[in-house]
Amino acid sequence: MDSLTEEKLWKILHRKASEAVKQNKIADAVVILDEIVASNPRDFLAFFKLAQIYFASRQYERSEAMCQKAIMCSPNDIRPWLILGNIYIATSNFDRIVSQLPFALTIDPGNFQINYLIGYGMAKNGKFAEAKHYLQTALKAKPSNVQAIQALNIVNQALSRKSVI
Repeated sequence: MDSLTEEKLWKILHRKASEAVKQNKIADAVVILDEIVASNPRDFLAFFKLAQIYFASRQYERSEAMCQKAIMCSPNDIRPWLILGNIYIATSNFDRIVSQLPFALTIDPGNFQINYLIGYGMAKNGKFAEAKHYLQTALKAKPSNVQAIQALNIVNQALSRKSVI
């Protein structure tokens, strides 16, 4: 099969997978996306869609694996990193947030969600000074975000308690 024909086939299969998701036929979408990655193991979008599906169904290990594959296919796309951050939050794996997500900042240093998630993870690990930096950076992107404001207030309170001791 020539590459033009393959490309058309993958586009058709992607459309079918998207349609299956819209119709809540998730198992059908997974089968189609698995077929795509079996024939094209560099298809970022298929891995990314699988990561989204698995995340939505709380299959976090599978979602994480698909995110890692998506990152390998397209290292400069921030979207799989956002899912990873949410997986780590959902599984209370704050060490992974702190150790893994800073890599995403090389792609988009001012990204609100990545900075917020790292700040949140740092705060949960008791690293309040570092958390403050990331939360402040997040707030530069979205100054009125209530969650980030609240998190920064909590971090500032923790820091002020530490300085008193």
